[in-house]
Amino acid sequence: MEIFKRYRDYLQTLKDQEGLYEVNGEHRSLLSIEYTDGVRTAVKATDESSLYARAGNTNLGSALSQCLTESPEELLATAISMCTDSLVPMSAKYQSHQSNYEAVQHLGSAQELEEQLKAIDKELPFDGKTLNLQEVVETRWVCNQHGLARQFSRKRLELDVDYLGLHWNCSASAAALDLSNLKIDMEDQRQNQLPLGHCSSGVYPAVFSNFAFTKFWVTGWQLFSGLAQQNGASAFGGRIGEHIASAQLSLFDVAEDGDTGYAYPFDCEGRNGEAVPLIQHGVLTSALHNMSTGESTGNAGRTLGLVKGNAISVTPKNFLFDCGAFSTKELLAKLDDGLYIFDVFDEFHGINVASGQFSFPCKAARIVNGEKTELLEGLTINGHISDLLQAVQAVGDHRCYMPLLMHQCWQVGAPAILVSEVQVTGNE
Repeated sequence: MEIFKRYRDYLQTLKDQEGLYEVNGEHRSLLSIEYTDGVRTAVKATDESSLYARAGNTNLGSALSQCLTESPEELLATAISMCTDSLVPMSAKYQSHQSNYEAVQHLGSAQELEEQLKAIDKELPFDGKTLNLQEVVETRWVCNQHGLARQFSRKRLELDVDYLGLHWNCSASAAALDLSNLKIDMEDQRQNQLPLGHCSSGVYPAVFSNFAFTKFWVTGWQLFSGLAQQNGASAFGGRIGEHIASAQLSLFDVAEDGDTGYAYPFDCEGRNGEAVPLIQHGVLTSALHNMSTGESTGNAGRTLGLVKGNAISVTPKNFLFDCGAFSTKELLAKLDDGLYIFDVFDEFHGINVASGQFSFPCKAARIVNGEKTELLEGLTINGHISDLLQAVQAVGDHRCYMPLLMHQCWQVGAPAILVSEVQVTGNE
């Protein structure tokens, strides 16, 4: 809060200055405890802060600092020194005359967190699991010389689970986590431990687990970026109003997800985080925008992939497919005979966003009369993402969630799906 005040007050001394002088800060404090098979194996506490500056009169330069004692004058001078003709022109829009401040929240004690983890460990009766429970406080702020000054702070409880080769994330803004769906998914993975079998190449009906389908969107969300669509780098560019998916599917990007505690009431440009309907019953209805790509939907961010950068781009907030009515067991019964694809790999490279083509190595179980019979490894699924979405016949009743690896500054989530067909390269 003191850093925010320092920058806010300094920028107000520049209120008559032309151009844009803007800084936003991100602070993340974390306390975590890890258990493996009921034994404490690690305790960690971290605090991470980053300051981002944009400054200039005719062009904007940018600067990143993690030195919190650096003066506002020094940081903004660094940003100005980075101005070049190739950077953002001053025709870029900015938010002005909006302010709201939320009090910064604080972490609890390690003893309280460990008591919660002990209770969770008892509630998940699976041998060979590793649990990492963390309490996280995220504080973000942005201010400029045009009267923008906003800050929010959120606390959440977050559980990471490693079990039989899969990794789940379960989180909540409240003190207690709802583990009911996690237990269903862990039991499903236990039942996937089957004798090895063989599969020939061909086209198969299939069920994708919520874990596997969510992995599609770790990078696949970029298909819905307004920036990618305008640059011809998205296969969905120019297709607003078209049916790109089955009527069974709807997709939204929302500022706050009450189930998980991930919240982004405003973005790094200070614009309100809007609820954006991206697919409604199969129809592509909108895209994600920051202030430079169109009417902003509050999707300006600075973190893409695994590397933090200075330049503002388009990022999601809570990128979530709507759930349907069917449990995984019911989807497998509807499938009858086919493949249950429960994990895919190389999610950071599996989709070509520009063409829409995908290719994922995967693991599957063969399904006969709705039952799992053998484990199939060394398979690859291929096709066009729109064809896969068009083939959806039924949707599962709960999501898997995946925050962005390492930075956890946004998340994607999707349920299981039943598809009429998918192209498979077999292991024979």
